[in-house]
Amino acid sequence: YTGGVSTSLYLGYGAQSTTLAVTPAANGAPYTYSWSGSGVSMLSSTTSGAPVFTPTVAGSYTFIVETTNKYGCKTTCTITICVTDIRVPGTNGGKVYVCHVPPGNPGNPNTLSISVNAVPAHLGNHAGDRLGSCGQIPCSLPIASTSVTQSSTQTITKEQQVNNTDEEFTVKASPNPSSTYFTLKLESKYETPVSLKVMDASGRVVDARSKIVSNSTIQIGHNYSSGTYYAEMIQGTQRKLVQLIKVKG
Repeated sequence: YTGGVSTSLYLGYGAQSTTLAVTPAANGAPYTYSWSGSGVSMLSSTTSGAPVFTPTVAGSYTFIVETTNKYGCKTTCTITICVTDIRVPGTNGGKVYVCHVPPGNPGNPNTLSISVNAVPAHLGNHAGDRLGSCGQIPCSLPIASTSVTQSSTQTITKEQQVNNTDEEFTVKASPNPSSTYFTLKLESKYETPVSLKVMDASGRVVDARSKIVSNSTIQIGHNYSSGTYYAEMIQGTQRKLVQLIKVKG
């Protein structure tokens, strides 16, 4: 028990690897898989439906899997794993950092260096305690992955929309595919600024913007080469991921 979530790993305590399991529908088997992303070199396989991710350094790792069924139809989805290194240097993994919140004094947390065996007692008996030093930013809550499906025999010609179930924040991309640029229309119930990150099929960030006004329209992709991209937009705890296809003009 780490007190964290399933998308969080802590170097030095708890599970040191995790399986990224894809669960496709049964009526399209057999399936093939292709993994990419920032931590792909640390996967046990890039063509498996359940590769094991074993990180060696801390960081936020985004993985993209493209699944193809027997008919040639494809779908992509992503997941982000947050890895925090909580090992105390020089202790050979024998001690880890814990941020301890004294009972009755929540405004005065302090960092403890404790043995691995003492961690369960701290996390189990002190509700405010967490793994890592108090100065480390804890891993965020998991964000549900989204997927966009494209048939190999059809072309997407209308606006492509990826929505969360509560419809608090929506994004529409048009035209998509595009040979010039993409227009993203953002609609939200809130005024919180939006951040944007665009990744190519290998997980490399090709565009990033911050403090985008909610309920606005922006254009991206003028200088993108042909290929598949993934635009990730975050507003508070809401996240949208849109697949963009740039074709040759």
